[in-house]
Amino acid sequence: MGGMTAAPQPRFRFGARDRLHGQRAFARVFQARAGQRLGLVTVWAVPNDVGRPRLGLSIGRRVGNAVQRVKIKRLLREAFRLGRDAWPAGYDVVVVAAPHQAAALAEYQSLLAQAAGALHREWQRRRKRAEGMERGRDPS
Repeated sequence: MGGMTAAPQPRFRFGARDRLHGQRAFARVFQARAGQRLGLVTVWAVPNDVGRPRLGLSIGRRVGNAVQRVKIKRLLREAFRLGRDAWPAGYDVVVVAAPHQAAALAEYQSLLAQAAGALHREWQRRRKRAEGMERGRDPS
């Protein structure tokens, strides 16, 4: 038809490049010691050089049997996928679940959105403090 093209639709995929892989990647997030406990989950985050948020999940056996753990993982991945625009670009995120029965998707979305704001503010505060220390040093 005419020369009109539709605006590109946002991609809602959640592929391998959106996931955190490997023990080193998880350890890097935990070592940064920037976490937010939100009842059902604790969310840890650290800035990355990738330019997009990546998700790692830690759902221990204490959370429940395999069926319960898989359900919680699926809901957390979906909540992150749908709300990853709330995360500023460039964070590695690890979500650690406390023992609980699976909640509604909307509750997980709300928890992750809260964590996104709080953790981003924490990293901005750390960055300002580091810049202030650099400026305050004697260059000689």
